[in-house]
Amino acid sequence: MKYILILSLIILPQPALTLVYGTAYSFPSLDPLQDVVITVNTSTEQTIVSPDGTYSLSLPNGTYLIKAFSYVDGELAYYGEEIIEVRGNGSYHLDLLLYPPFMAEDLGQDVQQNTSKDKNFVWLLVIGVVLVFILYKFLRKDSNLDKIKPDLKLILSILDEEGGRITQKDLRKRLGWSESKTSLALSELEKKGLIERYKVGRGNVIYLKDCLKHQTKGKD
Repeated sequence: MKYILILSLIILPQPALTLVYGTAYSFPSLDPLQDVVITVNTSTEQTIVSPDGTYSLSLPNGTYLIKAFSYVDGELAYYGEEIIEVRGNGSYHLDLLLYPPFMAEDLGQDVQQNTSKDKNFVWLLVIGVVLVFILYKFLRKDSNLDKIKPDLKLILSILDEEGGRITQKDLRKRLGWSESKTSLALSELEKKGLIERYKVGRGNVIYLKDCLKHQTKGKD
């Protein structure tokens, strides 16, 4: 009986196995990861631990979900997953891209970890950077206004009185300047990013930069 069993194992065709191999990389640095745990949902789940991020699996035909986990000091640092359909013999080269857990969740990957603290921290960091940038731009603008010449401040004052918009012809009348002096002063304000000029007909319309988004129609 024992010999019959051994003979049947030899005679019966064994399922063809396909080699699936690759390397686990971190996002966004694209560096190979170390100490990566890789699992694949075969009938009996396979698990391997890769010290250098490389892996190889022998899989029969079928569709599989490969998951990869990278830990730092016992905490999940990166996670990634890929679905692969194995058909026929040969080999498949499949590199794995692992994301920080909060990004993996946003991509719809099933990270079995509590990453809410990490996610909240990153969003707070992003909001903080945006606020600092806005404050920097605001302070820089005030600094620029303090440094401009009195003649240029007069132009800005007139524009402010006019609701942020005036024709160059009307501005020159208000100032009592020559055309060349007015044009030079406006060019200087343009370089500082405080106004913009638009050609309308035969003349120019001057806008205060911060008022552009509030203007829908110009005066003739």
